[in-house]
Amino acid sequence: MARFLFALLLTISCGWPLIGCGDENNCTPNARTICKDGVTYWADSCGKQGDKAGDCECGCNAYFTACKTPCCLATPDCGNRECGLDPVCGTMSCGTCSEPTPDCNDQGQCESEANPKLEYFHVGTTSDTPVLADMAELPETDRISIDFGLVDAGTVNQRYLFLRNSGQGSLELLSLVPDPAISPDFFLGCRVDHGPFATDCALSIIPGSDLVIEVIYAPTEAGADSGSFTLSFNVNEHQTVIVDLLGEAVTPEIQVCFADCVGAESDPACAGADELCNGQVDRDQFVLAFGDADMENSIERVVTVRNSGQRALDVRGVVLGGYNSQFSVDLSGSGIPGDSPAK
Repeated sequence: MARFLFALLLTISCGWPLIGCGDENNCTPNARTICKDGVTYWADSCGKQGDKAGDCECGCNAYFTACKTPCCLATPDCGNRECGLDPVCGTMSCGTCSEPTPDCNDQGQCESEANPKLEYFHVGTTSDTPVLADMAELPETDRISIDFGLVDAGTVNQRYLFLRNSGQGSLELLSLVPDPAISPDFFLGCRVDHGPFATDCALSIIPGSDLVIEVIYAPTEAGADSGSFTLSFNVNEHQTVIVDLLGEAVTPEIQVCFADCVGAESDPACAGADELCNGQVDRDQFVLAFGDADMENSIERVVTVRNSGQRALDVRGVVLGGYNSQFSVDLSGSGIPGDSPAK
């Protein structure tokens, strides 16, 4: 018993841990810290207290060597958690779950196996139900973008957003709220699986089924359009999903040109002539003039069609209207029918 007391007293006199312990003139300064009454002090290797090191927000730790960290308060800091351990210290309970929601999920929310779950989405150009392999996980940001890209003004374009109930309970669409600044060129409808689309979107989606949001973009004039709408659900994760909408309407721009001359393309007058294009003169002055031709001889002229717009131009053919049999069109080597890329 005496030997044990002697060893213990020796440890206290030299300090803990034993760093450079020995002659007090050979102690290492500021070798460690000690904590008293919520204040830390420097101590040398022999245990002698020195200057103040700092204040402790939550008092000293159990060994009185430093501040307590993290700050574990008498009341657990649970935030919005209703079950499981507190996220700060991980030692105190935020509560327990009971029937009818006996399970505590990773977010500290009570749920049962019969709860709905929103995990996957898909955006497509058709209303055909996608297979799970074609769907993506909802992002943590709870934000989805539907971009129509460039479309022709005056056309109607559709996109379909699928949101699947992968849980065991009924998924309720509580609300669909368009942003007040949404472009009037966007129209919204919704349905469950293959039912009819409607503008009343208070729907219930059974497990394994899809909520389908139809987004119609019908721009009447050229220009960029944008907007968003917010979906609200009865789930713990992804309670609100924001859908951003983007699109830009363009008008097809076609330029038709030929040499501003009278006669054949090979005539000197045409070879050095300037181009005459639609838009430069009135329609009744936009005339391809062949001039006089000898019988049994032909006169050839070249007409150039250019795509000066922002979208690919699909040229399917050339039709001569109001003409007699003396005129014909040679499309060999012209690339028609075919696509002309945007400028």
